[in-house]
Parts: sequence; structure tokens; C-alpha cells
Amino acid sequence: MVYLKRRGLTKISIVLSSLDAMVQMALLQPLLAVIAAEFLGYETMVTYSLTITALVMVPSILIAGKLADYFDKRTILIIGSIIFGVFGLIGGISPDATFLFVSRIFLGVGAGLAFPMVPAITAELFRGNERAQVMGFSNAGASIVALLLNLFAGYIGAIYWRLAFCGYIILLPIVLLQFIYIPKLPPLSRKIKGTNLLEKLPVKVYLCAVGMLAAISVLLNFNVTNIFFIADADLGGTILAGQGGAAQTLCSFVMGMVFAYLLRGFKRFTVIIPYLLGAIGYGILALSDSSTVFIVGMMFCGAAMGTLMPYMNVVVANMTPLSRQVMAMSFLALALELGTFLTTPVSSLFILIGGSYAGAYGYVSATLALAAIIILIVALLTNKRAKARSEEHIKKH
Repeated sequence: MVYLKRRGLTKISIVLSSLDAMVQMALLQPLLAVIAAEFLGYETMVTYSLTITALVMVPSILIAGKLADYFDKRTILIIGSIIFGVFGLIGGISPDATFLFVSRIFLGVGAGLAFPMVPAITAELFRGNERAQVMGFSNAGASIVALLLNLFAGYIGAIYWRLAFCGYIILLPIVLLQFIYIPKLPPLSRKIKGTNLLEKLPVKVYLCAVGMLAAISVLLNFNVTNIFFIADADLGGTILAGQGGAAQTLCSFVMGMVFAYLLRGFKRFTVIIPYLLGAIGYGILALSDSSTVFIVGMMFCGAAMGTLMPYMNVVVANMTPLSRQVMAMSFLALALELGTFLTTPVSSLFILIGGSYAGAYGYVSATLALAAIIILIVALLTNKRAKARSEEHIKKH
């Protein structure tokens, strides 16, 4: 394990480095209508500027995983963060929609390079409960940074939308923290004799990635439907959607902060919590008859996301050899981005089955509840087998 002279500042640097899908969307999402109004005739391109970043992150994440086999992880993280910040700022001077679209493509390259480095660096620097704590804090950090940037963009964008892109200046102190407090982490092949760069990932890593993709595509349903649900249920407008998004992000932040304690208490049964919280959240949303009930439902959905993300990171980190940590985290990040992309067709399927937005939320709730029951049964069976093997081992020795 690497010796850390200033452990607390290293943790802060890692937490602030969590550049994920939430952060990359935070500054642009509230500005879409204003930008589209300025670039008349290019409304579709402006809208795709929001989603193209996540799509570009997919190959960038895989490239980052491969680069980490040959280059220092801290260097890749810093380069990714710089690209993310620079092209984020450049987007603010866009003379037309095409320029904005291209700047978002390069922003996605930076985000994709940085994204898998954070959990991989965490896995290499920390062990046990401390690893779970930092991964939980990283998810919480991404949530709170996204919330603050979202609020900043909303208020500044009302004055002049281009000024909102100045929010990417936040990457300057983050890069400085990365350079000063995150140690150099060269490829493990240089440190561990006989490391095989072609060593296969455990099959369980791929299963976790598939599980992440499926869970995200269902859990993030509210991302693409809540504004329409609010209008359909006559609960309010964009202000309520913003309040719901803030409540969801805050609860995700809180769950990230307490995740290590949840994992310590529930152990292998922790995986049930996000599905259970999601089922409750969507059940409440389906029954929403007021803005208060809607916000409560969004809080449960946020809590579900705040538990799922760090849990999957910890599980994959614990089951993967150190030499393949980055590639394993890259596959998990890839599953997250693809799951986010698939949210739109999955939500359309639920709407088709449910007949309405409220009906769709009811089916989402039922799906998540069924998943929680199945996972509980599997966890109980595997726990029983693990105890039986342990008892047998004790008898033999």
C-alpha cells in the first residue's frame, strides 16, 4: 500500500475529482432553452450537445482503462480533468450550435479519461472500510458538486448564459489538489514482477457491469420523465422539477456520506437497499397528488442512487486483482453510461405498459421490488452456503 503523508487531503482531492455524468450535465442542462433560443434553427443540435458527452465518454473510458496499463494513473486523471475544464470553458464562447456541440465532444473525452481513474486510485490507496468510505464520499462529492453547479447555472444563466460556463473554473483548484496530494501511481506491472497485462478480469466483474446497466436504465427513469409526469399530473412546472432534482441530489449526497456505515452493518445485504429505496420512491411518485409527495418520492430515488453507485464500486474493487483495477472500473463506468443512454427507451417501454406516466412509475416500482426480493433470496442462499463452508473448514482444522 502507498504511504500517504497527508491522508485527509488526499481523500478530499479524490472526492473532488469525481467527474461523472451528473457533473458534466449540471452546467448545461438548465441553459438548454436559453441557448436554443439564441441558436434558432439548431434546437436539435443544442439538445444533443447535452447527451453527446455521455456517448463520447463510453470509448474514452475504455481508452483510459488501457492507458493505465502503461502510464501513471494520476497523470491520466490530471490530463482528463484539464481537458474537461478547458473545453467546458470554451463552450461558453460558442459562436454557434456546431461549435458548442464539438466542445462538448472534447469535454466528454476529458470526463471519460478521468472518470474510471477515481475509483481505481481509491482501490489502490485504501483498503477495507476506509475504501468503502472514500468511494461513498466520492459519490457524495459528485452529487453535491453537480447540485451546486446546477444552481449556479440556473441563476447566472438567467442573467447571461455564457457566464454560467465560468463554473468550469472549479477544475483549476481541483487539478492543483490532484497534482499536490494524489501520489504518482505507475502501472502495477512496473511494481509487481510477473504482472500479466493480458490477465483476464473475473467473470463476476462482467456480471456486476450487466447488473449496473440494468439497474441504472430502470432507476434513472425519472431523469427523462419527471417534467412530463409533473405536467400530466398537474402538480406544477419547471420549478417543481428543479426542486425535485435538488432533493434527489441531496439525498444521494447523504447516502454517499453514510455508505461505509451501511456496508459495515448490512454487509452482503447492502445491495438490496437501493432496489428497496427505488421501489418505495417510484411507488410514492406513482401516487403523487401534491408537490410535497412528489419531492418525497424523488428523495427516495436519490437515496437509491446514492447507495447503488458506491456499492458497485466497492464490490468490483474487492473482487479484482490490483493489476486489473482500472480496466474493471472502466467496464463499470461503461455500464453506467450505457445504462444512462438506455434510460430513454426503457422509460418509453414502461409508459407503453403503464398507459401513463403514473402507471409507468407503478410498474418501475413493482420491477424494483421484485428485483429486491430476488436479490434477497440469492443473498440468503449464498450466506447460508458461506456459513456451511466456514463450519466445515473449522471442523477439518
